Amino acid sequence: MDTQRFSRIANSLKSASISSVTQTADALRREGKEVLVFSIGRPDFDTPEHIKAAANDALAKGFVHYTHNRGILPMREAVAAYLKRQNGLDYDPKTEIMITAGAQEALMLCTHALLDPGDEVLVPSPGFLLYYSSIPMLHAVPVPYVLKEPDYDWDGAPVSDRTKLMIFNNPNNPTGKVFSAEEMRDAADFVKKHDLLAISDEAYDRLLYGDARHRSLAAEPDMRERTLLVGSLSKTYSMTGWRLGYVAGAPELIERLARLQQNYMLSVTSFAQYGGAEALNGPQECVETMRRAF
Repeated sequence: MDTQRFSRIANSLKSASISSVTQTADALRREGKEVLVFSIGRPDFDTPEHIKAAANDALAKGFVHYTHNRGILPMREAVAAYLKRQNGLDYDPKTEIMITAGAQEALMLCTHALLDPGDEVLVPSPGFLLYYSSIPMLHAVPVPYVLKEPDYDWDGAPVSDRTKLMIFNNPNNPTGKVFSAEEMRDAADFVKKHDLLAISDEAYDRLLYGDARHRSLAAEPDMRERTLLVGSLSKTYSMTGWRLGYVAGAPELIERLARLQQNYMLSVTSFAQYGGAEALNGPQECVETMRRAF
């Protein structure tokens, strides 16, 4: 078919290299070859049994229908409790948290809610490929800020009069960099100095080693109201196929994300969210077992 029949967005998007490498590896495995895949963040573990049991129980009880655009309240309450334990942050589960189809959809919703054509977004380099592919879909511009080698330290970013948003990823994908308390303060001061909004991508917040300690950008002074905190259950609980993530932020920001959710996909899978609530509320020994194995 003539490519002119397709939209500019559809023609401009390319297949993600992560997916291509993973699909090639899967094909080789089907041929009986042993392959180690370093392309995609997919734990080799099964989802822990108590999480699967909670989802199965929800199915058995008939929780199979649409949910609130923001997600079931028990799941939002579980996220709120988790963020309090993990980061010392208080979020109202009714107005300041939304459940999404993985952190990837959360990131897409955040950028779609905040960006207009011509806006510039500061994105880490090296950084997650979605940052670089999703922003141009909105006719906005991703502007890389280089994480300084050899330790991939935060070292500021280029700002113009069109800069509106900064994406901060801690721990960083793909480098594994965990930013220090000083770097977090500097990044927060930078955002406030230039009156920016921030997306704090914290999908790997539990995969820490040595003396590393996770810190949320939203927990820095005066950053909570200008930050959308994005998290995921995929890595921590080996739930990549469940597609469960979340975003926390000020009520007016979450309200707009919920409107987008209503129009894009209505709501996240109902029974999966009951499994997600159990993951966050239930036994956490499985997290440490997997972390040590990794």
